[in-house]
Amino acid sequence: MARKHPKTRHAKLRRLPAAVLEKTAQALEIPPDFTGGMLHVELSGNREAVVEGNCSILEYDDTIIRLHAGKYTLRFTGRGLSMRNLRKNYAIIEGYILSVEYL
Repeated sequence: MARKHPKTRHAKLRRLPAAVLEKTAQALEIPPDFTGGMLHVELSGNREAVVEGNCSILEYDDTIIRLHAGKYTLRFTGRGLSMRNLRKNYAIIEGYILSVEYL
């Protein structure tokens, strides 16, 4: 008689606390943004910024964009600012960027 395999049940994955992720990143000598605990911002001159990490929009017009990301608020100021490719973990900010601030 063929043996039946028990049904596999997928346990729900739970998110580890930020402190655990930061300590793990330090111990493994990897950047903390790889563990999901921080934002990664990449600027291409003063015309484009790519923001990776879980963030939401607090303020948005053509002169200021404020993003909330965990314990940080990221503020872009400039002229003709716009956002494209906005997703849960990814956004591109375009325009003439005058400043980027962590608040």
